[in-house]
Amino acid sequence: MVWKDGSRYEGDWLLNMPHGNGKYLDETGNVYEGQWVSGHAMGQGRYHRSDGTEYVGEWKEDLTHGHGVEKWVTGAVYEGEYVYGDRHGKGRYTSAEGTVYDGEWCQNRIEGEVLRSTQRGSYVGNLQMEERTDIHRTLEE
Repeated sequence: MVWKDGSRYEGDWLLNMPHGNGKYLDETGNVYEGQWVSGHAMGQGRYHRSDGTEYVGEWKEDLTHGHGVEKWVTGAVYEGEYVYGDRHGKGRYTSAEGTVYDGEWCQNRIEGEVLRSTQRGSYVGNLQMEERTDIHRTLEE
């Protein structure tokens, strides 16, 4: 199926909706490939953005939800829990330089007791970050 804007879906259908396994490519080059339920990304899937960022993991109603791994082109990686599109719950962020932040996340912010590890050593303590669109940039500043 190809839409007027150039986006397209290839895969299983049920009642005129993506349902089962399929691949969706939007007009900007972002690609979701995985499970669909009643027209929504739901279950396991892989999302590759045109800027090179990639998410592999669980989805619910077109949002990252459950356990997943997000990788940026810089080499930074987040692995952990998501709730309706936000990093939320237990998670581990590793910067491109190897600094690791391991702890609890709340709506895309790492908060509370955090283990921070670098080549120079580790730190356990309380940390609260401001919410920003690119969390990996926030942590590398």
